[in-house]
Amino acid sequence: MDEGFANRLWVETGLRELVCGGEEDVEGEKVMSPEERKELWGGEPLGLNPSIRIYRYTKGQYFDCHYDESNVLTLNTKPTPMPAKTTWTFLLYLTSSATGCQGGETAFYPDDLPGKKPAIEKEIVVGLETGMALLHKHGNDCMLHEGREVTDGEKWVIRTDICVKREKSRFAD
Repeated sequence: MDEGFANRLWVETGLRELVCGGEEDVEGEKVMSPEERKELWGGEPLGLNPSIRIYRYTKGQYFDCHYDESNVLTLNTKPTPMPAKTTWTFLLYLTSSATGCQGGETAFYPDDLPGKKPAIEKEIVVGLETGMALLHKHGNDCMLHEGREVTDGEKWVIRTDICVKREKSRFAD
């Protein structure tokens, strides 16, 4: 857990502005209402999950087809800790073909169901670009996806999640 690093990623990369941006763009046109933003992100965005993971894949390694799960946690916000849940996966690519990594693309299979072989003709492939962030829904809305095999070099990725305010359950005490 690294709350400081998670906060720096959230604030200093422009991610907070992207996710929580104002209601108007620079030309004064309405972009997205707070309600629309809350619907898109699955709740009121709070920041990044402090459980930062750094993945390293070497030649021949891959991450097979899977779904990312949503998690509940408590963010150590001041003055009061905030109940939160994760709704979107955040991947930050640290390598690309320019750094010697070949392969390792992230492929999504939007029409596939658990237990079925992915339909290759409908895949969405995201190539590696150093410094590029990839956001995708997880939990119940997650698409089947994989990290393809690295064919040369190394693939490095920072992985965390966008956290939103967790509403109190109607079944809670």
